[in-house]
Amino acid sequence: LFDGGARAADVKSARANLAMARAQAQQLINSIGAEVETALLNAQTARQSIRAAQKSVTAAESQLAAAEGKYRAGVGIFVEILDAQRALVSARTHRVQAAYDYRSALAALRRAMGLPILPPAEESGR
Repeated sequence: LFDGGARAADVKSARANLAMARAQAQQLINSIGAEVETALLNAQTARQSIRAAQKSVTAAESQLAAAEGKYRAGVGIFVEILDAQRALVSARTHRVQAAYDYRSALAALRRAMGLPILPPAEESGR
């Protein structure tokens, strides 16, 4: 009948362990939610960077066409063409980097959500 309070201590210990487990579970849920939210924001930002990079490419292409037109008309110098070509290459490089960043952000988002990093069609090489 009498266990010297061992049973009460066991119950109290079990309740404390349960409370700790619940707190850890809530902390994990919060951490996962924050990771998913951060990954989503990164993907959205990367998508906007692609749009901005595409606008830069379009502008650089226009500048190159203008420089070439001026040179053909005899009112421009060849250095302007070279500068415009350099700007176009730089803009295209930024566009490629933005696309890479976007794909990386999507992979991080999928991982945070517990999904395969590559969608099924890409996993099979289709």
